[in-house]
Amino acid sequence: MPSTETEVLSIAEIADRLGMGIRQTYRYARNGDLPFVVRIGVRFIAPKRAFERWLETAGQDFNKTNNSVEIG
Repeated sequence: MPSTETEVLSIAEIADRLGMGIRQTYRYARNGDLPFVVRIGVRFIAPKRAFERWLETAGQDFNKTNNSVEIG
């Protein structure tokens, strides 16, 4: 029996999971600040596995010497 769970996330789902507004999430997606987001025509989507990997590694750019975060 096929799974009903989708393999991709919409911008609205990403915004919800990150606790951000949808407009802000679209802005980050357009600017390339969300590297897991793929644009297909006018739609932005994200493979669920890529989003989860990004979340797992998001803190790895933390600079412990001055307690700042490197933002791309």
